[in-house]
Amino acid sequence: MNGHVPENGRFRSGGVGGSDGKALIHMAPPDEFVPEHIYNLFAWYQQSELHPLIKALFSITSLNSSIPLQMGM
Repeated sequence: MNGHVPENGRFRSGGVGGSDGKALIHMAPPDEFVPEHIYNLFAWYQQSELHPLIKALFSITSLNSSIPLQMGM
């Protein structure tokens, strides 16, 4: 399985961000904050009385910006 990341599917252990090839566009929070962030997000989701669609939109935005998992092929 050449090219696969050993940590694929686990919380990432390292910095990650995105660029356009020239400049940094987004830098995710440091990896040590990821487990707590995900725990807090899930706790908020379960306790929130907002409409499920609003909660889903917020959750996917939060997950996408925090990049919690190690990227792999």
